Amino acid sequence: MRLQTPPDPINSFNPSVLRRFRRDLLFNYSFWCSYLGHKSKIWLPEPNPGSADLHRKLLYVALYLLIWGESANLPFMPECICYIYHHMVSELNRILEDYIDENIGVLSSPPLAEKTGF
Repeated sequence: MRLQTPPDPINSFNPSVLRRFRRDLLFNYSFWCSYLGHKSKIWLPEPNPGSADLHRKLLYVALYLLIWGESANLPFMPECICYIYHHMVSELNRILEDYIDENIGVLSSPPLAEKTGF
C-alpha cells in the first residue's frame, strides 16, 4: 500500500534523496577530515536552478562507491579509504574545473597506464 502519491514524472530524480544519501555516505570522510584538521576537498557550488550541482554530487558519490567497492583488501581500514578518496576528489576537481597545469601548460588529465588505461 502506497502512503504517498507518486511524483508527477515517475522517472524524475529527487535531489533531496541524493543530498541525504551523500551526507550519510560521506560522513566518515567528513569526520576523518575534521579529526586530522584537513579541509574537505568536496567542493559544491552555491545551489542555482539549472546548474551542474546535481552532476557533481553524483560524481562524488560514485567515486566513493567505486573506491569502497575496490577496497576488499582494506575492510578494517576506513581511514585508508578516506585517504584515497581525499586525493581522488582533488584529481576529480581538477578535471571538472579544467585546471591547467603550470608546468606543462595543458589541461589536467588523469594518469593513464599504457594499454590498460581507460
